Amino acid sequence: MNARPVVSDDPVVVREELPPPVADDRMRPPRATAYDPTLPYERVDHTTRTRAAFSFAQVVHAACGIALAAFGAVTMAKAGFDRPIGEQTAEVLRITQSTAIGIAETAAGVLLILAALSPRGRIFGGFVGTLVGIAGIVVLAASNSLLSDLHTERALGWVLLVIGGIALLAAFLPTHVIDSTHHSEVRDVR
Repeated sequence: MNARPVVSDDPVVVREELPPPVADDRMRPPRATAYDPTLPYERVDHTTRTRAAFSFAQVVHAACGIALAAFGAVTMAKAGFDRPIGEQTAEVLRITQSTAIGIAETAAGVLLILAALSPRGRIFGGFVGTLVGIAGIVVLAASNSLLSDLHTERALGWVLLVIGGIALLAAFLPTHVIDSTHHSEVRDVR
């Protein structure tokens, strides 16, 4: 028995259930293409969406973190660890510091570098910058006896205040987001 296709000039109405309305087209699933048996291939559309974010705060936080970590690392290397760390001093960039202050500077620098790894780290970088700036204000406002106990000088307060202030201001820089969509058509031969 031969089955013959039914040929009709009547319009064919296809009812398709539509997905719920979406405000953003990026959230809407891609449309499926209709299957056409007369074509020697099947057309398949692929859509790739990528999203990249970047903030100039990352660059600023990285620069501040590298400067602070290097400053602290040089202090630790020069002062050494053979006596109590609060009593050993070294002169770096004409500023006398103790090993303990060098450890704190290195830790703050590493935290700023970690904050620079993602645009979301802007807030954390601003927080660390605030702490470094407050430390600078404390050193600047310290009495001579406190500076003697800390084994440092007022000039260190200016360095910390500048680096902390720059890191704090960088936290207010905007994040730039780049969305891209790539459409490709693949023909799968039957």
